[in-house]
Amino acid sequence: MDTHTGKHAIVIGAGVIGLSTARALLSAGFSVRIIADTPTQSTTSMIAPAMWHPYKVSPDERMREWAHSSFAAYKELAENPATGVTKNEIREYYGTPALEPWYASAFDVFRRLDADELPEGYADGFSMESFVIDTTVYMQWLETSLINDGVSFERRTLESFEELLYTDAVVVNCTGLGARLLAGDESVYPIRGQVVRVRSGYSAGNACVIDENGPRAVMYAVPRSGDVLLGGTADEHVWNTTPDDATTADIVRKAQELVPALGDATVIESLVGLRPARPAIRLERDALFPWLIHNYGHSGAGFTLAWGCAAEAVRLVKNMNLIGSSEPRTV
Repeated sequence: MDTHTGKHAIVIGAGVIGLSTARALLSAGFSVRIIADTPTQSTTSMIAPAMWHPYKVSPDERMREWAHSSFAAYKELAENPATGVTKNEIREYYGTPALEPWYASAFDVFRRLDADELPEGYADGFSMESFVIDTTVYMQWLETSLINDGVSFERRTLESFEELLYTDAVVVNCTGLGARLLAGDESVYPIRGQVVRVRSGYSAGNACVIDENGPRAVMYAVPRSGDVLLGGTADEHVWNTTPDDATTADIVRKAQELVPALGDATVIESLVGLRPARPAIRLERDALFPWLIHNYGHSGAGFTLAWGCAAEAVRLVKNMNLIGSSEPRTV
């Protein structure tokens, strides 16, 4: 569908934040071009245990808005089987008594688990009806839908934002860890996450299981259409992307202890992704380049916040008052 109105935007980055932002800009009437040095299929987003579940997200008002907006978006996307988004139960276990999490109000179905529903060694837990985003399906669907609607993709490494001075497009920087170099932001750092893809009878439709701070933390099991994704690790400031065999064995062991139905799991492969962390998400207009918006630093909450942050980026773009301006760009 052609909804373009002469407004042009460039999105830098082809992970979930970049593609979601591109879709939001397209829906707002912009023509969109995506520039990325890494294709979508090679981004960290592709191997994420993606589900709507706030992880390392502080409960301030902006986070609440972004998270709840994204939840509503996945609720709509789950109505289309082609997206790879499915409604699913998530069970979260705690080693000690826990307060109800701040995001509980987002769910239509949320309850505290009874004592007899808790695995041995756990003191508390919650069950919630949320959404699993099968990245092996979703990211391809999202990319293809953008291409079908006229978005162009350019494989290119930008060395500086000044390379975009001579275009008439607004620019949204969604480079994640790449912002460390491109934006000169040394506060961006990696959180290394190793995951294991396994084949098991514990397949799509079964509950996702999470232990964030209990005796097997960090541990999660996310059943998807063609595999179960097990994790994981959260190693801050570690850049190594080579899977560790001992870590793989530990991840599988912990998952099978917590979810006995995974006892039949056979390993397909181990993968490592680097979550783009920052003391706070940067979602703001650049002080030096008035035509540039930053949208990065989502750590492990990229999928949980993607659509809300994309909508916020569009609001910032619309407030630029640069659309239709004939003034030359300046540094």
